[in-house]
Amino acid sequence: MAQERKGGRESHPDSPGASRPNVFYVVAAALQDGELTHRQHSPAKLADPGIAALEDRTEFMVDPEIERIYEATKSDAQFFVPCALEIEYKGRMLRRVDRTPLGYDPERGLSDEQVEAKFRSLVDGVIDTSQTEQLIEWAHGLDDSSRAQDLAVVLG
Repeated sequence: MAQERKGGRESHPDSPGASRPNVFYVVAAALQDGELTHRQHSPAKLADPGIAALEDRTEFMVDPEIERIYEATKSDAQFFVPCALEIEYKGRMLRRVDRTPLGYDPERGLSDEQVEAKFRSLVDGVIDTSQTEQLIEWAHGLDDSSRAQDLAVVLG
């Protein structure tokens, strides 16, 4: 059963390394920030009271629909653990079920714009904006004019 993969409540992580496998923390950080990147695994985010408050309000429960999907797909070559997210908001229960993560399944691929946005998000604060844009332009030219030696110039 999928239920057996999740243990009991985890304590709030005390280091960036401990935050990565902590499901309560990553769900809370993703809900608060709208993303989960290296920035959410930082000392500043670990000290964020908003994330800690969301962790305290997060619960994991057995979901019969997810259990059926899990049992039916767990042997698939392209298996991903399905999940359902329910959020109670202003007296309404909002629910979303995902069989596979967006971008991992060829049937749910990312658009060029989504890939670019994800790349920008991941490298924000790591490389400067002009270099980011040059890398995106270089990648767009891979089928045409971009050459491997040009990458060294961009990364220069």
